[in-house]
Amino acid sequence: MKLRPPRDFIDIPEVLAEIGLLEGDVARELARLIGIRNQLVHDPAEGDPTLFEGLPGHLASLDRFAHAVRERLQK
Repeated sequence: MKLRPPRDFIDIPEVLAEIGLLEGDVARELARLIGIRNQLVHDPAEGDPTLFEGLPGHLASLDRFAHAVRERLQK
């Protein structure tokens, strides 16, 4: 696979969407989860409270991502 190098961790889902491994909506949700992870790891005290809104729904997106990867690998 010829993948372009991602700019940062948040760009990785977009790179995977560009080659068809992820659907666009899953890629956007995964990028949001990576942003949440970055905030929690690097500066939780200065966190943007809106970043965590709808977290259960975003975690469900992570599950969809895992299923998409599994399906792709099983082909």
